[in-house]
Amino acid sequence: MPRGGRLQLLAVLAALVSIVALVGRDATTDHAIKAQLRSQVRDVENVVPATVHAVAPASAPPPASNIGMFSGLGTWVDIYETSSWNHPKRTVREMHAHGVRTLYLQTSNYTHKPAIVFRDTTMRFINQAHQSGIKVVAWYLPGLKQPDFEFQRIMAAINLRTKSGESFDGFALDIESPAVQPPSLRTQRLLAVSSRVRAEVGQNYRLGAIIPSPRGMQKHPGYWPDFPYTQLESLYNVFLPMTYFTWRVSGESAAKKYSEMCINIIRRETNNPKVPIHIIGGISNQATIPETKGFVSAVKEEHVWGASYYAFAGTNRGQWRVLRNVPVPDRG
Repeated sequence: MPRGGRLQLLAVLAALVSIVALVGRDATTDHAIKAQLRSQVRDVENVVPATVHAVAPASAPPPASNIGMFSGLGTWVDIYETSSWNHPKRTVREMHAHGVRTLYLQTSNYTHKPAIVFRDTTMRFINQAHQSGIKVVAWYLPGLKQPDFEFQRIMAAINLRTKSGESFDGFALDIESPAVQPPSLRTQRLLAVSSRVRAEVGQNYRLGAIIPSPRGMQKHPGYWPDFPYTQLESLYNVFLPMTYFTWRVSGESAAKKYSEMCINIIRRETNNPKVPIHIIGGISNQATIPETKGFVSAVKEEHVWGASYYAFAGTNRGQWRVLRNVPVPDRG
């Protein structure tokens, strides 16, 4: 491997270490990280920076009205969680029983060939959820090494239609991969792709920005320096921060404080105390009931748009009893 390729690989590996510290690890995360590492090791020698045609962000944030699909209680299903994909009808029925308003359903990530990994089951999820009164928001993890490729995959999710004509109610971009180095180029590509998507779907389509833990990025400044909060606010309707407090703090009061800290960092960085936020807590299979109570207390006191634990499969009955108290904002 040429010296330049080795240096690039080292940079990617260092960034991956940072992202593990930011978002935490469980079995799903381990699987995803290993797949990403294999991809980086295989491709790094042949990476040719893609041409990015910068698109100026919108001058003002998209309208905040009618974003109910991001409000209240949500839950998450990723492509590595087999039980939900094997039983979509039963899964939706359980979500409905727990008071879930929105299912966040992963379509793919940049290491997988299909744009929609489980196309038929995804359409079954959409139909079943809509029949139960549950909204469905697609989410996708880009690597940003190939901007055109990422744009096509995002639009594949947005344009998906079931045989009965149903579609996703919104789309959220999972902004966390360190595949592109340096971070300044990553930011450039992120904003270019995001601007292109917003231009394609128009101002009325609902987009969410899934972002790493704001407090985590403060503690690990080398992971994504100058994270573009303000520019993202001009392109996305809602921030969905992956706080994952279980990897950083323990106890009810600490979970509450950490969640509040992440919320207020976004408000401060955007200079907007009313910026719509759907906060993601958990990891669900590691959070205690008292910590869940602390999380929900933060959600209520900070008056955010919505909240959820990652992920559905790890959320237990005791946690659901507490999470049911996540309020639905009147303005949603």
